[in-house]
Amino acid sequence: LTRKPRRYCNINENRINAVKDLKNKLKKPAKDITKIDFINNGLSSLLDKYNGSYKKAIIEAGFRPIMSNKEKKILRNKRINEEVTKTSFL
Repeated sequence: LTRKPRRYCNINENRINAVKDLKNKLKKPAKDITKIDFINNGLSSLLDKYNGSYKKAIIEAGFRPIMSNKEKKILRNKRINEEVTKTSFL
């Protein structure tokens, strides 16, 4: 990635474009991009805008949320519980 001017990451659109450019450069699915990828490509200051969370940067750029297996299991169980609650009152 080319070097960006100071305060480039202060603008939301620039941050989104930087993440999209990184994804295109790496030729990886968004879910496979890591914090190290951001750092190795000069985007560590971008991560500062997300309190160090590369996942938040990826999500804000419009890519699917990245969830750990534990998070997926919690979400699945929540959906099941909601469905049981809906059907038990019918």
